[in-house]
Amino acid sequence: MKTNRLVSIFNGLPVLSIIISVFFFSSSLAIILDIIFYIGLTFLVVGSIFLLVQEGFFAAFIRSSKRFFAAMSKYEQTIRDVEGRSDEPNFYVKRFPFVKMLFVMGAFYFLLSTVASLLYFYFGR
Repeated sequence: MKTNRLVSIFNGLPVLSIIISVFFFSSSLAIILDIIFYIGLTFLVVGSIFLLVQEGFFAAFIRSSKRFFAAMSKYEQTIRDVEGRSDEPNFYVKRFPFVKMLFVMGAFYFLLSTVASLLYFYFGR
């Protein structure tokens, strides 16, 4: 249910952007294609950021930094031994179900605008 709502929201953004650009800016096809390209690129970048967080890249970086600084500090190591804590803390893993959808929609808008722009500028204005 949530994913269907997200699909409708993400599909509505390009349509809303095109409507706003037609009413407030020049209604040139090149500007509309540029807007679709930027929307597709934004979806790809946001999807990549969510994928990095989801796969635990930053958690691994934080874990290795904590391990390094704990090894450098004898005080921290003594406290860890007394309390009986392990060296590996448990990290919470966050899953984002819409990452694949962002990549697919971003790639679709990106490729659509790129191909349409090439055809538009190749065959003339």
